[in-house]
Amino acid sequence: MKINIWFAIVFFGLFFGITAVMYFNGRKELESINFSGTIEKLSYDEKNIPDVTVKGITYNLTPLRKEFKEKVRVGDLIEKKKGISVYKVTKQQTGEIINFAF
Repeated sequence: MKINIWFAIVFFGLFFGITAVMYFNGRKELESINFSGTIEKLSYDEKNIPDVTVKGITYNLTPLRKEFKEKVRVGDLIEKKKGISVYKVTKQQTGEIINFAF
C-alpha cells in the first residue's frame, strides 16, 4: 500500500513538474518574438488558433482565439514587441487600437 502511495506521489509530481516546465518555456518563446507590419494573410486551424503572415513570415498566435477571430482582419496592422506579452492590433479602417494579452 505504501508503495502505491509513493508511486502516485512521484508520478503526479513528475507530471506537474514537466507540465510547468513546458508551459514556462512556451511562454518564454512567445515573449521572445518581435514583429510589426500589415497582416497579409490570416488563417485559423480547427481549434480557431490564428496564424498571421506579416512581411512574408507566418506566426502562430497560439494564446489567441475567439476574440481575435471576431475583431482582426487582413490589412490591419499588428505589432508584437520582444519581452512583452501583448499583441497590439490597429484596425485599418477605424484606427482603433486593440491589445491582446496572453
